Amino acid sequence: MSVVDYKTFVAKIRTKLMEDLSNPTLIQQWFDRIITLEFLQTRKIIPNLITYDKEEIINACKVENEYFNEVFNDNLDELENNFPCHFYSKEVILLLKENINITTKVEEINSYQEDFKDHERYTNIKISNRNLETEIDESNITTITQIFTPNWICKYFATETINDNLDYFQKITILDPCLGTGQILIEVLNYLIALYQKNTSYSITEIIEKIYNNQLYGFDIDEHAITLAKFIFILKAYELSKELLLRKNKIKLNFIQIKKYDINSKNNIINNLLTLFEEAPLRGSLIKVPNLNYHELIQKTSDFNEKNFLKMCCSLNQKYDIVLTNPPYMGRKVLPKQLLTYLNKNFQYGKSELYTAFIERCLQFLKEDGHLGMITLHTWMFIKSFANLRKYILDNYQIQQFLHLGKNTFANLNAYNALASAFIIRKEKPKQDALFVDLTKYEDIYQKEKGLQDIENHYLVSQKKLNALDHQQFLYWLNEEEYNHLLHSPKLAKYCEIRQGLATGNNQEYIRFWWEVDKNDIGFGYSSNNVFLASGKKYAPYNKGGDQTKWYSTSKIVIKFNKENFQRLSQVGNHLPSKDFYFKEGITWSLFGFNSFNVRYKEKGYVFDVSGSSLFTEEKYQKYILAYLSSNVAFYFLSSIAPTVNFQVGNITSLPFAYDETRLKEINQIVEELISKSIYLDQQDELSWNFERNEILEKNNLDNSFTNNIESYCNKIAIIKYEIREKEIRINQIFNDIYNLKVDVNVKETNQIVSKKEIVKDLLSYLVGVVFNRFQIEGYKSTIDNQDFQDINDIIFEIKELLIKYFSYSAIKEIENILSYSIDEYYKKYFGREHINKYHHLPIYWYKKIDNNLLIGYYHTLNKNVTINKEAGIKINYLLNDLLYKI
Repeated sequence: MSVVDYKTFVAKIRTKLMEDLSNPTLIQQWFDRIITLEFLQTRKIIPNLITYDKEEIINACKVENEYFNEVFNDNLDELENNFPCHFYSKEVILLLKENINITTKVEEINSYQEDFKDHERYTNIKISNRNLETEIDESNITTITQIFTPNWICKYFATETINDNLDYFQKITILDPCLGTGQILIEVLNYLIALYQKNTSYSITEIIEKIYNNQLYGFDIDEHAITLAKFIFILKAYELSKELLLRKNKIKLNFIQIKKYDINSKNNIINNLLTLFEEAPLRGSLIKVPNLNYHELIQKTSDFNEKNFLKMCCSLNQKYDIVLTNPPYMGRKVLPKQLLTYLNKNFQYGKSELYTAFIERCLQFLKEDGHLGMITLHTWMFIKSFANLRKYILDNYQIQQFLHLGKNTFANLNAYNALASAFIIRKEKPKQDALFVDLTKYEDIYQKEKGLQDIENHYLVSQKKLNALDHQQFLYWLNEEEYNHLLHSPKLAKYCEIRQGLATGNNQEYIRFWWEVDKNDIGFGYSSNNVFLASGKKYAPYNKGGDQTKWYSTSKIVIKFNKENFQRLSQVGNHLPSKDFYFKEGITWSLFGFNSFNVRYKEKGYVFDVSGSSLFTEEKYQKYILAYLSSNVAFYFLSSIAPTVNFQVGNITSLPFAYDETRLKEINQIVEELISKSIYLDQQDELSWNFERNEILEKNNLDNSFTNNIESYCNKIAIIKYEIREKEIRINQIFNDIYNLKVDVNVKETNQIVSKKEIVKDLLSYLVGVVFNRFQIEGYKSTIDNQDFQDINDIIFEIKELLIKYFSYSAIKEIENILSYSIDEYYKKYFGREHINKYHHLPIYWYKKIDNNLLIGYYHTLNKNVTINKEAGIKINYLLNDLLYKI
C-alpha cells in the first residue's frame, strides 16, 4: 500500500477538490487542469491568472486546448458545470505558486501524479493491491495497479538499451506498453536528444520531430495518464524549441489509450477486431491482434473512429526495437475473473501473475535482436509456478543484465518487502554468460544505485547452469560447491516423509488456545487417531507453526478432535490430509522465516496444521535431520531455493541432504542436550501446558534471600541460553565440514541478560494462580472461594502473606524495589493489562468493578451463576480490556 503524507502539495490539492467533487474522474480532470495551467502560465504560454475565478479558469482551459488540442478532452462544458467553487482560495493559490514556477521541471508532473494515485488509493481503496477486498473493475483498476518507477531505473534502461551507433539510434523504435505518465520514456527522450546533438547536425526542432513522430510509442488504459504524458512531452518540446511553440499543434505523439470503440462498421474484419477490445479497459496492451495489413485497411475507410481504431490495432501488431516498462501489479487471487480467464487462455508462460503475463507480452512486441527492459517484483525469479517462464527465457533469450533489487525498491509503497528486480533481455539465443547484480543488501533505492557500480555485487552466470537447476530458479550467487550440492546431492525427501497438515476451513469454530478450555478435556500424549478418539477427550494438541523458538516448544493451541468433530473435519476444509501421520513423533517448523528457519522436535500427541507442516523419519535419522534443518547450512540452501521466505513442503523436500554416519554420535548428543535445555525453558513459561510451578518457590531455595533467589535464577537462565548458542555454533561447524562450505557459523545474538523485573512479574502472576488454586505449592492451602469474584485487596493480602511465609517480610520490599512501584499498585494498575496481552487477549483472570471496588475471578472455576457459558464467555475479553483501561 502506498505511503501517504497528507501534508504534501498534491494531497492538499486533492483533499481540497474533494470538498466540491465526489466523482473520481472529475477530481482527476480538474487536478490535471489545475497543475498544467500553472505550468503554462509560468512559461507565459497562456496569460497570467489573476483572479482565479471561474470565468478566468475556463478561459485559460480554452487557450490550453488550442495548444494541446489532441491532449485534453473537449469537455469544457462539463468542467464548467462542475467547477470546484471552493478550491481557489488564497492559501491554495499560494501553495500552487510555491510549488510550480519557471524552474520547476515539467517532469515533476510524474511525481505529482504518483502522489495523486497514492492519495487516491488510500482514500478510495485503503487495502493492498495483493490482498484486496474491494472488487476490481474498469473503474478502479488503474488506481490499484499503478506503481511508479524509480527515476534512476528509467535512466538505466535508456543508457543500457540504446547505443550511440549513428545508424542504430536514429532508426530504433521504442515502446512502453504500460506508459503511465511517460516516466521511462522521458528519460529515453533526454538520452536520445543528447545522442542526436552529439553525433548529428540536426536542429533541436528536427530532432524532436524525428523522435516524437517515428521513435517513441506508448500504450495505456488510463486516459488521464495518457493526457499528462502527452502534456509533459509537448510542453518539454515547446521549452526546447520556440519554433514548435509558434507552430502550435504540429507535434504528433504515438501515445495511445487502449480502449473499446463503439463502432458499427460495414467491414466484417473491423467488426471481428472490435470483439477483441470488449474488455480493453482490463486487458490493455495484453490484447493480441491478428497480423493484418492495417495500413491498407486504414486507407480504405473514411470514418474517423474506424481510422483511430485501426491505428491502435496497427500499433499493437507492430514490432519494436526496444520495449521498456513497469507493468501493472495485481495478485492473481484478486484479478477479475474475466481477466484471469484471458491470461489462462492467452499466456502459456506468464499466466501465473498479471505482471508476468506482461513479461511474455513484451517479448512478443520485440523485433529480432530487440531489447526488453522491465522492473518487476522478484517472485518470478524463484517460485515454482513461474518455472515455465524462466525456462522459456533461458532457452530462447539472452539475459544481458539482471538487477536483483530486493527490498524497499518502491519508495511510494508501504512495503519494505515488496521485493523487486529489473532486467534487460535481448531477443536472441543465449550466447554468453548473463550478468546478475545483487543489490538486495542495500536498504534504499539510492544505495542500490551506487551499489550497481561495485563489481563485488556482480555475478557472471551461465544460463545453461541455471537451466539445469530444479525449476530453473535464478540462483545466480551459488559457488561451484553449492551449485553441485543442489544439482547432485540426494534430496532430503529420500530420508523422510514431509507432510502438509489440515486446514479446518473455519478456525473460529475448531481452534482454541489451551487455556480457554478445561485442561481435563485435552488429550495429551496419544499415539494415533484411534487411540485418541477412543479416549473420549474433546481437544487434541494442535501444531500450527508460527513459533519462533527452536529445538522444542509446546504448542499453545488445541483443536476440537473428538469423534463428532473428526467426522465433520473429514468433510470440510481440506478433508484431513495426512491423517495417518497425526499424533506421531516428528519434526516441525514455522512456515515463514525472514532471518532463520525455526525447526523443533515434536513429541507424539499432536495434530498438525498447514502452517505447521511436519517431517517424519526413522529414529536413527531424526536428530541428525533436526540438527541439519536447524543449521545455517540448511537455512542458506533454503533461502536460496525459497527466497520469498515462505517455506513450503516442496522447498524442504528439495534440500540437498548429505548423511555422514561418522558424525552421527556427536550430532545426536548435541541435539539431545539442546532439546533437554529447550524443554526446561518451555517449562518455565506459564503459557506452556508443561508449566507446573515457579522455580523460585522451590523448597531448596527458601533458605536464601529473595534477591539471591532471583539473581541465581536469572543467571541460570542466562547460562542455559549461552550453552544453547554455543551448541548451535558447533552444529553449524559440523555441517559446514560435511558439506565443504563456508557458511557463517555464528548464531544471531540473543539477549542473554534475563530481566529481574520480568522474572518478578512472572512470579506474581504465578501467585495469583496459587491463590485461586490453579497451581499448588507445598505447605499452602488457599482459603479463597475461587467460584466467585473476589476483592482484589483480599487477593493482594493473601499473596503478601505467602511471600512473608516463604521468604520473610523483606521479600515484599525487595519486589517493590525491582518493580519500582508497590505490589498493590502493580495488581491494580498493570497486572490485568499485561495478563490480557500475555494470554493473547483471551485472559483467564477476569476483572469487574462494583461500587468502585475492583474484583477479580478465575475463569475456569467461576460458578455458572456468576458467568456465562465458558466457551462463549471468553469472548467478552475485549470488554474486560476496556474496563482495565478505564480503571
